Amino acid sequence: EWYCVHHHRHRTDGPANAAWYKNGQLREEWYLVDNLKHRLDGPAKCFWYKTGQPELQEYYREDQLHRADGPARQGWAANGQLTLEQYYLNHQERPELAAWLARHQVQGMPAGSWGEDQVAAFTDAFGTAPV
Repeated sequence: EWYCVHHHRHRTDGPANAAWYKNGQLREEWYLVDNLKHRLDGPAKCFWYKTGQPELQEYYREDQLHRADGPARQGWAANGQLTLEQYYLNHQERPELAAWLARHQVQGMPAGSWGEDQVAAFTDAFGTAPV
């Protein structure tokens, strides 16, 4: 299932693409704006196993892997075990972000709810605002 506007894969109120397994289980969702992977309130690319167990989630901002408040890419084995966790800012892998988030106690907390001190510390450490 695709949503298109003026020949671009585009949707702002949900996934622009969704596909299902024959058993009816959701297989994948892609959030696209003007053909670019983009979503600010969750992962832009999601894949599931036939059982419904998550397989892969990726966070994108304007077609670039990006997540300030957690891993931008996570993958799981079919048994649910986390097998992949990668941190990206502006499409650059930043493994040091995991330690920074833990040290400042904001792992998993939406960046929009951080205090001024946390935002300033993030900006100083990474040279970009946590958007």
